[in-house]
This record gives sequence, C-alpha cells and structure tokens, in this order.
Amino acid sequence: MKNPERVSFDKIKAQSKINIPQKKLAKMRMESIFCKNMMKNKLLWGMIVIGLFQGIAMAKGEKNEVILMDSTNKDCDPKWGIGIVSRIGNRNRSAQMNYPETPVSVYNSPRGHKIGSLIERESSHPYYKLFLYKFKDQTKTIVKTDDLREINYEGTCLKYYKLVDGYANVLLRAHEGGVWLSVDEIKDKGYYPQNWMDFLLSKKHIYYPFIKDSLDIKLEPSIDSETVARIKGDLYKVTFTGKTQGKWAEVLVIKYDNHFCSGEKQTIIGKWKGWLQPLNKKGYPNIWFYTRGC
Repeated sequence: MKNPERVSFDKIKAQSKINIPQKKLAKMRMESIFCKNMMKNKLLWGMIVIGLFQGIAMAKGEKNEVILMDSTNKDCDPKWGIGIVSRIGNRNRSAQMNYPETPVSVYNSPRGHKIGSLIERESSHPYYKLFLYKFKDQTKTIVKTDDLREINYEGTCLKYYKLVDGYANVLLRAHEGGVWLSVDEIKDKGYYPQNWMDFLLSKKHIYYPFIKDSLDIKLEPSIDSETVARIKGDLYKVTFTGKTQGKWAEVLVIKYDNHFCSGEKQTIIGKWKGWLQPLNKKGYPNIWFYTRGC
C-alpha cells in the first residue's frame, strides 16, 4: 500500500503543470511527514499533561472543591477560617459551645475513612467542651480556642476552613491538615457550615463594630462608584438592609460622638446609606464587633 503522503504529492505532481524536481519533491514529502508527526506528538503530550493535572486534582479532592468567598485562597487564615459551624436558624447561644450534643463522625478526607469522632466534653468552661477521639490509638485531643470563634458573649463555634464535596474541614490547628465533617450529618443534628458573609448579614445590626482598616461606603455596589463616607474605629452603628450584590452589602450607618461604653451622652454626628464590602479580598470579615459588649 502506498504511503498517503506520497500518493498526495504524486497526484499534485501529475496534475500540476509545474515540473517539480525529484529532490525538492522528496524534501516536501519529508517536511509533510515531520509536521504531521509533530502535530500528533503535541496532541499526545497535551492529552498526557491534561490527564496528569486532572489526576492530581482528583487525588487532592479538588475536582468539585468550593472554597467560599475566594477560590484562589488555598491557604486559609487560621485566625478566621471561611466560616463557622453554626446552629440552623442562627440560634447560637451564649456562654457555651455551640455544637451537637451527640458525637459527630470525623473523616481523614472528603468521602474518606472514618477515623474518629468529635464529642462534647463535660466541663463548665465554654472553651474546652470538645475533644477529638481517634479510633486507631484511642487518643483524645482537646479542642482549644485556636479552632473556635467566639460569636457572642462566651458563645463559641467551630471554625471551618474549606468545603469539599459535602465535607467541612475543621480542627486545622489541633490536627495536621485538619479533619473533615459530613455536612449532611451535622445538618441532621441541627447545624450547618455558615460562611462569614451570611453570618454578618444574619446579625442585621452591628453596634459599635471594631473597624481596624478604614472602609469606604459607596453610592453603588462598585469600587468605581462615588464614596459616600469612609468609616474607621468603633463609634458606629451598622445596619444591613438585606440587599446584596456579589461581595457588596447595602448598609445604613450612624456615627456617634461618644462610645456607648463611655457612659457619656451620645449625639448622632453622621448618617449614611450606601454599599460596603463586609469581607476582604481573602474572604475574611472587614467588620467585626465586641462579642462581650463593653
């Protein structure tokens, strides 16, 4: 059987009125074969590389990974996490650990092996009411404040750092790489992973928030919009209207001349309505509050 490239060039030579020298024709044949082989090799290597990256992603559990707020933020700030394991309906209580009363299964990875459980510990101190129990060596690790967040007066919740395939990554500080909880299981027990945006919006009113870095209140939900006001410090009352657009939330802001905790008479010295970004670029709160009041 004749080589396809050879046949095609023989046809060209036969049909063409131009007399192509044999040496030049042979060179053209070689160039054609070389180019086609290069294209085949590039396609093959491209498929191999794509498959390799897909395989790595699947091995890491990244195929369906959803990291709320900022998908590029792979190294989550342990100070905040990306949210809390909260009571459904935002019924988080003060002076206690907000966590299911019955043990919750713990996994080594999303859809992985069950390695233990998180159990509420009997103690009067709200920060030390959980421990991680591991089946393999039957050890108990106390869950301390590094993996918790106080969200009201001595009321704490577990921080979570990632959501992957229906599993929440917790205890990043107590256990290398953290452990994973099934979202379906914690929902069955009356809890769910609540991201920081939803948490802040659920509060509706934030009295005297602590704003470390100045925040711009914009006329419209856009960085290019007119700046209505720039707020910083803790002399404000911020009320969320419930309207959101992307990472923007509409707010009503009131500024007072004195802090409530000062005991002095307060006078309103400014009022604004506009849009602010409750979260920074990494997905952590730009605005927080004094959980224990004055």
